[in-house]
Amino acid sequence: MMLIIISTIVFGIVFNTKSFVGLMPIIANLLYLYSLEGTSIFKFKYIGIAVNICWLIHDSAIGLYTAVIFDIMAIIAMICSILSLKKEQKKVNLKSGTI
Repeated sequence: MMLIIISTIVFGIVFNTKSFVGLMPIIANLLYLYSLEGTSIFKFKYIGIAVNICWLIHDSAIGLYTAVIFDIMAIIAMICSILSLKKEQKKVNLKSGTI
């Protein structure tokens, strides 16, 4: 895992031609790798939103408007998923008597 992280950073910086915007894919990749380490589905979803925001910034800055639409839809889907999971978790907690 460490080799992937180091190579992502090194190659991302070496081949970056877009300054700050070029760092967004690197940050998105590192966040995604970090999300794989966890056991919480909520952590994975929240980091997924952050990853898609990075890609949204990158795609809008370089003019990939179809990708921007996908990024927005992915963010909306993850937010809906989080809300659904929280609602389901509340139902389970109410049935079991824990809050």
